[in-house]
Amino acid sequence: MAGWRAWGRTLAGLDDARGDDELYAHLVRSLFPSPAAMLAANVMGAGVAAAAWCMTRDGAFLVGLAVLMISGFARMRLILEYHERAARPMRRADHESYDLRFFAWSLLFGIAIGLVSARTLFYPMSLGIHALGVGAAIGYAMGFAARNAGRPNLVLSQLLACIVPLLLSYAWTAPPHTPVYLILLSGVIISNVRVTRTLKDNIVQHFHATLETEKLARVDALTQLSNRHAFSSRLDAAIAEHPEKPFAILFLDLDRFKEINDTLGHSFGDAVIREMGRRLAALAPHAAGLARFGGDEFLLQLDQTDAAAIDALCAKVQDSLSQPFEAETLSTRTTVTIGVALYPDHGATREELFRMADIALYEAKAQGGGCWRRFDAALATEMELRRVLERDMRAAIDRGEFVAFFQPIYNLRDRSVVACEALVRWRHPAKGLISPALFIPIAEKSAMIEEIGAHILKEACHAAATWPAHVAVAVNISAAQFVRPDRLITTVQEALAASRLRPDRLHLEITESLLLQDSALTRRAIQRLVEIGVKFALDDFGAGYSSLSYLKDYPFSKVKIDRTFTESLMSCAASPSIVKAVVQIAADLALDVVVEGIETVEEEDLLRRLGPSQGQGFLFSKPLPPEATRRLFAGEQAARRSA
Repeated sequence: MAGWRAWGRTLAGLDDARGDDELYAHLVRSLFPSPAAMLAANVMGAGVAAAAWCMTRDGAFLVGLAVLMISGFARMRLILEYHERAARPMRRADHESYDLRFFAWSLLFGIAIGLVSARTLFYPMSLGIHALGVGAAIGYAMGFAARNAGRPNLVLSQLLACIVPLLLSYAWTAPPHTPVYLILLSGVIISNVRVTRTLKDNIVQHFHATLETEKLARVDALTQLSNRHAFSSRLDAAIAEHPEKPFAILFLDLDRFKEINDTLGHSFGDAVIREMGRRLAALAPHAAGLARFGGDEFLLQLDQTDAAAIDALCAKVQDSLSQPFEAETLSTRTTVTIGVALYPDHGATREELFRMADIALYEAKAQGGGCWRRFDAALATEMELRRVLERDMRAAIDRGEFVAFFQPIYNLRDRSVVACEALVRWRHPAKGLISPALFIPIAEKSAMIEEIGAHILKEACHAAATWPAHVAVAVNISAAQFVRPDRLITTVQEALAASRLRPDRLHLEITESLLLQDSALTRRAIQRLVEIGVKFALDDFGAGYSSLSYLKDYPFSKVKIDRTFTESLMSCAASPSIVKAVVQIAADLALDVVVEGIETVEEEDLLRRLGPSQGQGFLFSKPLPPEATRRLFAGEQAARRSA
């Protein structure tokens, strides 16, 4: 059987398709036309033999008719079987079997047509039967060549089967103009073979070009993994074919990837993504699917929902991706955050699973990233509340529901107010005051922070213009507002001009997270605002990636020590020492120091001894609405006059 298969491949001219099963299958499919086309060819062949018998009553034509009917029926049955079988996956061996069977029956059919046609030449007295036989042989041969242009050797065998008997009959009967007929019939063979070989080359090239196009549609060009479309199609098929089989979807997102791109360049970022794909492929060789979803996001399908197995894989992924990424002379470290959803527990469709895994990923990101989180119903409820809140926030901006409250900052020596920090509050028409802890993160991620920040900045400047001339106003500026620094500078200038507030009375507070980016645009924006006269304060100092170099490299006029140190002043022996050290460094740099979160008299007394000049906290005052702030200053002025 192996020899027959090798002979079949040789007849098909498939030496260049060895090892290329897809090309071989494509060429085999070309042999199997529609059942209607095959029926027409069978009827034509049998009709020629039947007509010849009717005209001559020669028994040879009856034998030819029987062979044509048997082989035609076999070809028809084989085509129907192939079309039914092709709906299911087939191996190369299956295609070879159909290839050889079709060749055998077609060759028998072609030989029968050729012999019937050749027999008609023995009746030269009848031009009609002569024309019928010759036309049938040439028509069948050329029709087979047209249908199977990609199979030159197979076409050649059919041409020879039909035409050679005609050539021999012409040579035997030697009718007039025999040399002309012989030349014409030989020309039919040669020309069709040449055309077929050329068409085969074109078909093979087109097939490979089509494969490459399909590959590009299914494969991510950067990592050579499946892309989102291919992964989605495979997942849909898995659910449709085995709806009872559980599996897990892992949604992975690389942390700090934007920062890597911005600071180390996009080419290095691409190298990180390629290496991430390679490491993931090495970690999950038996996974049902791995794909790049887009950007720095990847999808992994795991054929089990066992919690221990999922946790073990997530731990391996995080350990692997936390190792340094290196390319050329650059190197960086980062972490990965993972959201997990289970089928069918968390969704019955691909869209639902993606959404639930994304919700789990979002929650893991909200916890600081570098971890994994499995979806649960509480997450969906919380996400829906956030979506409702975001929708309401957009309307709240238009309705002016965001207002500025002011928390006083006191001189710790005489308890006089030296500044007020503007804090945004949302006066919801149905829910009352909503905590900034709920809406600020949403605003920063949805870009609404620019509009809210600009509104609060203008409100704060207008309010401060009505306060005593020595009192400053402090306004928090989000890192998101520095994404477009020119717009921030314009907003500050417009707020100062509209309120006529002295620039030195406006203190902009920024956190260390902004400085981590060390962006040239950020530096230029800060320097430009300082040149205008605006002052800057480093907020939440000590809460994050504290670096004393920030105090040296940026033009700050004030440092605000984070409330976490205040909370531990009375319980941790190190906290007072740290506060005292910061105060000393700030004094050497001519910076004011504000301590946040003072809530008890004992904390105030200790801080006075440690030396910071200013303090802020509920001991002195909670955040006040604008009218209450004005009353506070009016009371201070009255107290000074009475004194």
